[in-house]
Amino acid sequence: TGVQTCALPILLALGLSLSMKHMAIFLFPMYLILLYWDKEVQNLREYLINIGKIVIIPLSLSIPFMIWNLKAFVYSMIFSGTRVAEELYDELNNSIQDETLLAFGVANRLFMVLIMLFVYYIFVQKRIGRFTTSFLIFVTFIEFNVVLFDQYRLWRVALLPFIFLELGIFERKIGSNDQQQDLEME
Repeated sequence: TGVQTCALPILLALGLSLSMKHMAIFLFPMYLILLYWDKEVQNLREYLINIGKIVIIPLSLSIPFMIWNLKAFVYSMIFSGTRVAEELYDELNNSIQDETLLAFGVANRLFMVLIMLFVYYIFVQKRIGRFTTSFLIFVTFIEFNVVLFDQYRLWRVALLPFIFLELGIFERKIGSNDQQQDLEME
């Protein structure tokens, strides 16, 4: 299923999220796929208009900063992907110098991107839904990011209930009525 009839609020919400914290960019491919699957998007023009609905808020909020200092703006956008955690994790930094931790730095980021591409691949195959995809993308980011902040850990907890909804866990009944009566008698 695609983005369907409530596309404008959903797309604007992603744009708003991107303007506040650009880590939502990891979910941008999922929205592109959902728009592609959406039956209401009939042609390339409508597809591009919907993409415009996503980027209009972050772009309009970013234009003054791009005019002021484009180089600083670009560096601030790629900071999360290029920073080194020397000050925060000296013990990890020392292990890098000792070459005991191989998957750190560029190799770590490459591995993160490969895992995210695999998650999107199984999403396109329709083996997992949008909430499971979001959860796996953010868990991958959390686990492979060189700098781990405490608030990143909360994302796992916040996204987990959506997987339960997607799987229909709250709708399922465990066992039949006979089994439930047997359990109550014990």
